[in-house]
Amino acid sequence: MKGLFRLAVGAVAGLAYGLFFAQKSGKDLRKQLKKSENPAMDLLTELKKTGEESGTIVKQWVEGSEELQGVIATGKEQFVNLTEQAKSLSKEATESLAAELEGLARNAADSAKKLKADAAKKTATLKKDATKKVTKAKKTATKKVTKIKKDIAKKKKT
Repeated sequence: MKGLFRLAVGAVAGLAYGLFFAQKSGKDLRKQLKKSENPAMDLLTELKKTGEESGTIVKQWVEGSEELQGVIATGKEQFVNLTEQAKSLSKEATESLAAELEGLARNAADSAKKLKADAAKKTATLKKDATKKVTKAKKTATKKVTKIKKDIAKKKKT
């Protein structure tokens, strides 16, 4: 974190240096802009020149600063370490999630087996009850048919 702060301070210092030691003073720049046909374009050109000069100065300072180079190298190392840790955490999370899903799948399979067994028992009970009722209905119907036949046979005799 200190390294980023130092980099920001260096960049600001470089820009300030560029503005203070620009090729023209503020007074000269204002005079030039008053005389110009396109002052906005001239101002942008001057700002661009100042920015380029500042950028060059900051770049030279960054490249020449051993301390800043050390901060950059440390930052790169920390980034690599964080990336590796993230990969490791990701792998652990994936494995944990896979184990959790495996357990849920087993529970679902066990529940499905139990449900199937309960359904089979209920079906068998319903089948027995239906068979009993059908048999009883058959006997009742047979008795009624036999009685009706007897009644018809009696009426034919009379």
